[in-house]
Amino acid sequence: MHDMRKNIDDILEKRNRKKRSRYKRRYRKWKRILFSNRSLCILLLAVVILFMGGLLPRLLFYRMDSRQPDIHDFVLAPAEDGIDLDAEHVMETDEEKEIPEEGPRDYVSDTPRKWESSEIPRQLDKMKEQYPELQPVVEHIHEYPETLLAALCSTPEMIDYALGYLTADSQPQGEVTEEECSDGVPLLLQWDSRWGYAYYGEGRIGLNGCAPTCLSMVLIGLTGDLSMTPDRVADFAAANGHYIEGTGTSWSLMSEGCQRFGLESWEVGLTYSQVVRTLEAGHPIICSMGPGDFTSEGHFIVLTGVENGKIRVHDPNSRSRSGLWDYETLEGQIKNLWAFQQSSEDVNPDSGYRIG
Repeated sequence: MHDMRKNIDDILEKRNRKKRSRYKRRYRKWKRILFSNRSLCILLLAVVILFMGGLLPRLLFYRMDSRQPDIHDFVLAPAEDGIDLDAEHVMETDEEKEIPEEGPRDYVSDTPRKWESSEIPRQLDKMKEQYPELQPVVEHIHEYPETLLAALCSTPEMIDYALGYLTADSQPQGEVTEEECSDGVPLLLQWDSRWGYAYYGEGRIGLNGCAPTCLSMVLIGLTGDLSMTPDRVADFAAANGHYIEGTGTSWSLMSEGCQRFGLESWEVGLTYSQVVRTLEAGHPIICSMGPGDFTSEGHFIVLTGVENGKIRVHDPNSRSRSGLWDYETLEGQIKNLWAFQQSSEDVNPDSGYRIG
């Protein structure tokens, strides 16, 4: 038994020696080949390095059609006679391409309504989906007066006004242009950045200055004086008792205050025939409005003309609510109305507010 185990061990040992001898011979063979051919050795070493650096796969699988062109790939051809082939005639870079500017956005305002404090954040969040530019207002919602946020909920046209509200200068920034007056009585908006941030009473013209803005439209339309902007009328109203704190502009601005600007006014009967006859005679009408299509509490608008039996309205709080309206729709919402014309008497500039 012992002799058998010894024989098996001898056989295994002999096999192992043969394997080791065979491996040694192969190693010496490859060593002799490599070291006798230095070029092959260097090539194999380079291949190993390239694989380790990941360069070889990139080189092998590189696709020319997927590479973005570089400006150096373009070779300019020789200039032909009379043609100046400089870079701007050959190609445009991304920076040189003219991107058309977007026109003013067409916002559509809803019928004004009263908003509870708890409803305002939800409504603005909903509006943000349609008007992403509203995001900064939503993020800083607690810094805005509730009156502005409530107005914004019904009048998305005020978004730009709201975006500038926290940082804007309260000083008026310009006059009305002749182009705006091309059709006679201009449509002016109380929240226009030229005067909308100016203070009026305990608020700002953009939020509670509908009456001065209406009288400004009529003044400019009848006198052609482009300097009679809403802020100038608002200053006069506040300084002469035509603004009632906590209530707003008094009707006395339309009946008495207008005289200091060289205008005459009179109340018009609330009938279709009288309104049409007054407008066709060239007398614009300012209306005090109750709750309805233009306001949830109180508001002033201007009637400027008649077209195809309908009344043209200038709403100082909305472009989209301005336009042609059926008289029957307006009639039930009008609380009072005044027609205007230039005064035939000279205004004494020392009697109060100085014109010009």
